[in-house]
Amino acid sequence: MSQSINLPCHECQEGYYENTFLSLKYTLPDGSTLIVPKVPAQHCNRCGDVSISYKTVLWIQKYIEQHHDQNLPIHLCRRRR
Repeated sequence: MSQSINLPCHECQEGYYENTFLSLKYTLPDGSTLIVPKVPAQHCNRCGDVSISYKTVLWIQKYIEQHHDQNLPIHLCRRRR
């Protein structure tokens, strides 16, 4: 992943985003769970907000489609507090 440029957090306006990798848990319509590993993301060092780029969202969608036999619509929603 590229070097962090310390963008200010758009959620709390006090912290800064740091580059990280995380695993995302996705629940499929049949109730089974798929773990998407090593997802590049930005994490606020103050409030914990997580930001994922559009390019990464497309990669996640492709990963899920490759690891599940149905063509599933992917809906990512902003986390509510």
